Amino acid sequence: MSVAGTQQHVDKTQKATMKIPNVLDFLTKAERDRAIFVRPTLGKELEAVDGIGHNFFPQCLFLSAKLMTLQKGTVIPFHAHANKEKFYLLLDGNNLQVTMATNEKGRHEIRTVELMRGDVLFIPTVCPHCVRYCPQHYPDPCKVLVIASSQNSDDIYWEDGVEALISNGSSQ
Repeated sequence: MSVAGTQQHVDKTQKATMKIPNVLDFLTKAERDRAIFVRPTLGKELEAVDGIGHNFFPQCLFLSAKLMTLQKGTVIPFHAHANKEKFYLLLDGNNLQVTMATNEKGRHEIRTVELMRGDVLFIPTVCPHCVRYCPQHYPDPCKVLVIASSQNSDDIYWEDGVEALISNGSSQ
């Protein structure tokens, strides 16, 4: 997996369009103090559901399907994928917030989408996004089915300073 500031398999055009915001700019002081910053990893927040031995999606040859489990207060910092599109399907839980930085026709726009159980969200290629699970009245973890158009895990680009966020556990 790539580390902050590195780009793998990204051409010059993609590098120029990939401006990754900082998640701290979108959190209040109280949210920062309670946040648990993570970079999802297999065996922790992610469980493969399309690998050898799994029959959940046997027809997936090029797609990747993973079940992501997030605890209350979890924040996944801004990141983008150079060569893959993703769909998030919220299976269990409420109030999963995904903030996306879009650049359509030269206009930069930040928008936040709140997913409720059963909602599906499309994340286009090279679209910086962060994920927050901060439910008001739902203490249990949420489960998100993440379907990606590629199984390449090396095409990720993280916001600057992500290592410090994750190692500190909060922004202070």
